[in-house]
This record gives sequence, structure tokens and C-alpha cells, in this order.
Amino acid sequence: MRIAHTQGDVKTMPVAIPQRQPWPLVAVAICVIGCGGGPAEEPQPEPPPPTPEERAEARAKDLTSGLSERQLVGQRILYSFEGTTLPDSVAVRLRTGRAAGVVLFERNYTSSRQVAALVDQIHALSRKGLGGLPALVMVDQEGGEIRRLPAPPDRSATQMGAQLSAAETEAQGAGTGVALRSFGVNVDLAPVADIGRPGGALKSEQRVFSDSPDAVASYAVAFSEGIQSAGVASTAKHFPGFGSARINTDYGASVVVRSQEEAEEDLVPFEALILEGVDLVMLSTAIYPDLEDRPAALSPLVADDLLRDRLGFSGVTITDALDTPALDSYASRQDVALATLGAPVDLLLYAHSTQASLDAESAALTALRAGQLSRDEMSASAERVLELKALLGQRQPG
Repeated sequence: MRIAHTQGDVKTMPVAIPQRQPWPLVAVAICVIGCGGGPAEEPQPEPPPPTPEERAEARAKDLTSGLSERQLVGQRILYSFEGTTLPDSVAVRLRTGRAAGVVLFERNYTSSRQVAALVDQIHALSRKGLGGLPALVMVDQEGGEIRRLPAPPDRSATQMGAQLSAAETEAQGAGTGVALRSFGVNVDLAPVADIGRPGGALKSEQRVFSDSPDAVASYAVAFSEGIQSAGVASTAKHFPGFGSARINTDYGASVVVRSQEEAEEDLVPFEALILEGVDLVMLSTAIYPDLEDRPAALSPLVADDLLRDRLGFSGVTITDALDTPALDSYASRQDVALATLGAPVDLLLYAHSTQASLDAESAALTALRAGQLSRDEMSASAERVLELKALLGQRQPG
């Protein structure tokens, strides 16, 4: 504080200034010594927000812990149906959390507006049923002759492999994903990751990208990444490799005879797709004598030891259609369903009738209640399915 002194004839009166007491200095000294006089600690940064994958995982865990037995079974079964109207039996299961979703075919389509409204209904029912999550709505949209909806890609896998680069094939996948998303479809049962082999059924159907394992891997990964960039899940099929099959399992029982070298080559595209984050892997319903004497989709050796333990796949597994001649000659549909659930494969796909899915549900529920199916394994599979649903519910294109 500045003090003004008077001048001239006015005397300046002496002012007594009291002496400061020494104790404040002592206190300062004590504080410097005892109060940590070093630099203040920097504030800790805020933890990063959870990723979409982490949010989906947490949501799935929370929901799985509260599933009833019927919901536990239902989250592992997919439904198909005739016509353009959702059957009441499927609608009630979606609404009560007792169905994983549906698979659509040409028979369910009359117009773009109609199928979009149908899919909206399916998702709305599912969101009422279990945690606000969408249903899994699937189509086979490989390209060429294998297209369930009038949407990209126009080229078959074989044409893409012969005429396009991998980058152009990724663009085909992206266009496919965008088109499917416009209908509300959130899972494409593609790409085919099988290797074209002489005399193979899929090669004659132009459903394989190439005869070379590395080329198949490159093109399948590109197509898969394009699909997923649009917010749609992709599916690698048909594990552990179906390129050598002479008969399509849609038409009859198939035994895939391969050399050891061919069996190893067949895994190359699947390994590449798994490393790049493919969402689902479809298991073949053919028999592979080099592995064991039962269909791959029913085999713990294939579904667990080979796919999960050796290749490290942690996503959702799905069967090829279980209601086909390939399995009708092997065992009853109820026994096939229980063997597949116990393999374990996460999702059971039925392509030809609603009743086949209902029969599988009934058999599974009885087996679960009798202790013939492990509740822990059932829960682990249901959790993976719910995690995929949660991720698709928040996935954005880009």
C-alpha cells in the first residue's frame, strides 16, 4: 500500500509502525517443510469411453444372466417361413425373447417396400422381447445366382475373382451391405471361403472366388470387409472347407474326401477371415473322413477343437441348413439338433419349414431340463449371440 506524506508547513507526524511478529514466518517454514512443497500432482486423465465391442459384451453378459430356460434355448434357433406374413408362432417367440431371428428367402419377397416392412416388424417384436435388441435377420446374398433379394452383387464369386481386383470386390461387398441395410437385413450369409476344386459342386455353381487358397483368402476378406463397412455382419462358409464336395448338401448326403494337403489349404481363407474379424462362421453339414465320421456341424472336434482352439475364432458359429437331405439320412432331426447344440454350434439354421425349428426347440428344452445339455455351454452360446445382436444394434456404417 502506498503512503502519501504531507509537505510544506504541515508537520509530518511520526507514525509508529508495529513490528511484525515472527510466528507467520515460522508457519510458512513449517508448511514448506511439512506440506509437501514439491510441484502439485497432475490430474489423472479420464479413462477412455468403452468401445462398441465392450458395450456389446457387457450388455450381453447382463442379459444372459437373466434368461429363462425357454429364452436360453430360443436364442440359439433361427426360423424360416413360407410367404410374406410372419407366422404367429414365430412372432410370439420374437416378442418373448425365444428366437434368435429369421432367415429370409425369395419366397418371402414380393417388393422392396413389402420386405422392408416385414423386417421392421421382426425387429420391433425382437426389441420388445429381450433388452431392446434387434433380431438377427439373414439372407444368402453371395452374388450371381445366389441372391435372395434383388440387390447387389450382380456378379458371382467366380466372376468377381476372374474379373475384378480385391479392392473392386470390397466395393461390391460394400454395395451389398448398403443394399441389405436398406431392407433392415443385418446378416449376410456370405462370403463363400471354399476353394474351387476339380469336380466340386460349388465350382460348377460359380460360388467360389478361385482355385488358389491365397486368392480365395484375399477376395473373401475383401468382400467380407465391404459388407461389414455398411454395418452388416458377414459369414465365412462352409467350414472346414467344402470345395472338394461333389454333391451340394442341399440335395443329398455329402462326404468330402481330401488329402492332408488339401485339408490344410482349406483352412487358409478361414484363418484370414478370422484374423480380419469376420462376425460369423458357418459349419458344413458334410462328413469329412480325414477328421471324423459325423457331419462337421455336429462335431466338437470341428466346432470347438479346430475352429475355436486352433484358429482362435471367438465369434458366432452357425450351421448350414439342418433340414436337408444331407442330414435326414444321418439321424432324426431331434437328434441332429441336440448333437449340434452340444458340439457346440451357437445358431441352428432351418431353411425349409417353421415346424423344423419348433421341433428343435422342443427337443432342446426337454434335454436342457433333463441335464442332457450343459446350461453353462448353452449360456456361453446365447451370450455370443446376444453380443452380436447388441453390436449390430449400435454398429454404424463407415
